[in-house]
Parts: sequence; structure tokens; C-alpha cells
Amino acid sequence: ESMRGLEVRRVLVRSELGEVKPTWDNGMSWTPLHPASAAPVTVALSAAGVSRTVSVMPGQLALPASGSPRQRALLARWQAAAPALWVGQEVPIVAAVVAPGAAPAAAPASPSSGAGAAAGPAATAPAARSSGGLKPSGAGTTWAPAWVRLSARWHPITMDYASKQDGSAAGPEESAWFSGALYKGDPFGGTGFGLGALVTLGDSPWQLDADLRRFATPVGADHSFPSWEAPEGTDFAAPDDLYDDEEETWTTAFWRIGARYRMPLASVEGLHGWGALGLAHEEALLFTWQDRAPAMTEVALWGARLGAGLSYERKRLFLDAGLAELLAPWPVATALDLDLEVAVLPQLAVRGGLDSTWRSMRFAVDDSEVAVGDQIHGVSLGLVYTLR
Repeated sequence: ESMRGLEVRRVLVRSELGEVKPTWDNGMSWTPLHPASAAPVTVALSAAGVSRTVSVMPGQLALPASGSPRQRALLARWQAAAPALWVGQEVPIVAAVVAPGAAPAAAPASPSSGAGAAAGPAATAPAARSSGGLKPSGAGTTWAPAWVRLSARWHPITMDYASKQDGSAAGPEESAWFSGALYKGDPFGGTGFGLGALVTLGDSPWQLDADLRRFATPVGADHSFPSWEAPEGTDFAAPDDLYDDEEETWTTAFWRIGARYRMPLASVEGLHGWGALGLAHEEALLFTWQDRAPAMTEVALWGARLGAGLSYERKRLFLDAGLAELLAPWPVATALDLDLEVAVLPQLAVRGGLDSTWRSMRFAVDDSEVAVGDQIHGVSLGLVYTLR
């Protein structure tokens, strides 16, 4: 009866503090210990209906390490800073074998010497090496969940804009323009870039989330005056025939910073639901009279950003989808974001994304009310630096 050759799906590490730490996908876990503790640490493994436990006293945590000289040097520095139990593929352990369905019984062992006498018949079980339980990162590529994500991305956008007001005291009655059409196969209306950060705060469910998007898009607005009527008996041209705006460029930046609270969804490993709250800044574009001609006028939007979504992380894959609303102070912008990351190295991932924002705003300009509606759609491609 040995666990040699069995794939260990889950390891639980228990300490005197009563904490149970399931392993990540790379088979690693940790648990805090008191330096003067006299209670053992219990490592419980189970696979294919067979259970095994290893009990180690705090004074017996000096275990031999395998790997390259550099890997062993890094491990030594880690253990010097925070003494740790390290079970690698080359570490022989003596432990009790527990029949399927029976409760595992802790069996004292001394991994550092490879010898240990456990009370009871089960102590005579043959020694075995851990098969993929806790694995040092140097022993192979590991994919623990990332606690820091820093992204930089190329971010072209498309934009569809329309504004309307009663009368023409503040500006043209109606203005409209568009640049590109993402969902019609033209995603390059304007160009831009984005920066982002997502940081998990230790073992807590809280995360810090920050994002900056800066873009420039061409503006060639058509202005119209539907309510205008030529004086009777004249052939005056309609005002919209008098304005042939040259194309301009609108450069703006959207940013946000806030916190996420996430909860695991037990039905799927690696799947979390999250809620978010933060501060956000955007800008809106109006057309008002300046020197008797329509001109672009920017208006800042500040407000709270509320959001919710799902994230899924499994080995190389990270998927994040969210829906958010900007309140400034009433609802003015609804945003949908979908991002996919695929790790190519433990500290580097390739990221692709799709985002859409629908905005509906009203502004008071002089004695007029201007209604503005626009849609901003973008695709992104970039790199992500991760810490695991």
C-alpha cells in the first residue's frame, strides 16, 4: 500500500492555529507556526481513495532540498527568513496509510533523517516519496494564482456620437459623427493605449484595481438645424449648409481606481464572483458656439463606479468579465469589459480584451439643455507582468 505513482489531487496542511490551507494548482501551500510551538504540523494527502498523513514537529523542519544550486540557494534564503516545511520529490517520508473511508491518523515522522517510529501497526508502512504534492518552483513550471498583475496594452477604439438640444442658442441643434465601427469590421477609428493593475491583498478577499485608458480619435461632425425655416419669400440657405467642419482630433483619458471584494464559487475551482467600488473620471464632448462657429467643448465627469463580474484562473489561463456603471451623480455610463490572459512564462502573460461603453448624458449650457449619447468600443492587445 503506497501512494507512489498516484496523482495527488489535494493536500491539506494543518497547524496548531487550526487553519486548513488547500494547495494551489502547483501543489504548494503554507501555514503559520509559532516558534515555540510544541504541536506538530500535519500534512494530509489523499488520492485514488488512499489517504496518508505526515506529522512533523516544528523542530524537525530542516528538510533536504533538491534542484539546481541556484534553486537550493533561493530556498535557503527563504527558509532563513521564514522557517518552512518543504516537501519535494526527492524527500523520503514515513507515514501511516489509512484505508479508504477511515479517518487519517497522524504518525510522527522525522523527514530530515528519513526515519520515524509511529505508534501502531500502520507505522510499518514502507517509505515513499511525495508524488507531486508540494513542489518547489524550481523543480518545474508552476502556475500558482497571481497576486499582482501589471498590464500595458495597445488599445484602438471606435466611437459613435450624437447630441441634440432644443433650439440653437448654445450650439447646433443636432451634431453627429462616428469613427470606425468595431462590430461592422472596422476596429481602428482611433488609437490609444492602456495601463492596468490588479493586486490581491494577502490571503484576504480584497483586491486593488486601477486602470488608465488614453486615446485619440478623429472628429468630423455634421451639424444640422431641423427646426430652421427660411423667412417667407426668401431663399436663404439652411444654417447647416454654412458649416463644413474640418476634421479635428479629440484626445482624452478615462481612468479609475478602486477595490474589489471577491468570493469563490464552490461549484467550479478557480471561479470567483466579485463586486467593485471605486472613483472614476471620464470626459464628454459638446459642440457649442465659439466665434460664431461650432467648436468642441470638453466636460469632465467625476463619480463613483459600481461593478460586478466573474473571474476564472486556472494554470496558464486567466479570464475576467465585468459590468459597471458610472454615477456622476446619476447613471451616465454603462461599461462591459472582457479580458483574457494566457501565461507564456510564470511572470509574463499575453492579454487580449474587448470593451464597450454606452453613455447617456445631459448638460445645462446657458439656458439650454444638451443631450449627448455616445458609444465607445475598443479592442486591446498587450502584455501582463505577474507575481505568483
